[in-house]
Amino acid sequence: MEETKESTAAAQPVQPGEATPLSRLLQFGLHLATVYVLVYFCSTWLAGQFHAWIIPFIDPGNRISTFQFEFSHVLAFTFIPAAVVGYINSQYWRHSAIFVWTIPTVVLGYKLITFHTTVFQNHFEAAFHYYFAGGFLIGEFYSYTDLFALGPTPDMFRGIDQLHSTGPFYAGLGYSLAAFAAGYVPFSALAKLLPEHRSDAIPEEHEVEGP
Repeated sequence: MEETKESTAAAQPVQPGEATPLSRLLQFGLHLATVYVLVYFCSTWLAGQFHAWIIPFIDPGNRISTFQFEFSHVLAFTFIPAAVVGYINSQYWRHSAIFVWTIPTVVLGYKLITFHTTVFQNHFEAAFHYYFAGGFLIGEFYSYTDLFALGPTPDMFRGIDQLHSTGPFYAGLGYSLAAFAAGYVPFSALAKLLPEHRSDAIPEEHEVEGP
């Protein structure tokens, strides 16, 4: 009798709307892919646009190169866009989005642990400086000729590694924190703050025609 009950319970189909382990894994993968796409494509584009259009207005005498500017502000150009997209995407599979930070953190942790140092270096300090510190000195180049003349520099390699390893870590944190915050301040609540959605908006006055 007990075996019959167990087999009946195991044969019950998944209720509509109930996520299966496979679907949760796919949802998590989509959120994770979004984080890496933002870092590898959008962050560099945003940094370039900011450097080209905003910096000349707020600091006209600044001659910092594009890559030096981007690598010096990896946190801002990865965390903020990912937080915005994570908040918007939290409408879909929010619980999967909350744990997106785990994979980039594990990858970065592995790189910190396996970072190559000499016997005369403090491993933690050297690894932390390589993946988190700023202080980049990278010249500007406008063509491949300028690039070859400039030559590969340690700061260029360090900046690229920070973008590809530390950048997803920052973006994952921003994405997950925004998805978590969306549980307390949902997207629909912010939409109601817009003028066209506010119920307390003052109606336009209309002239009252006389009799």
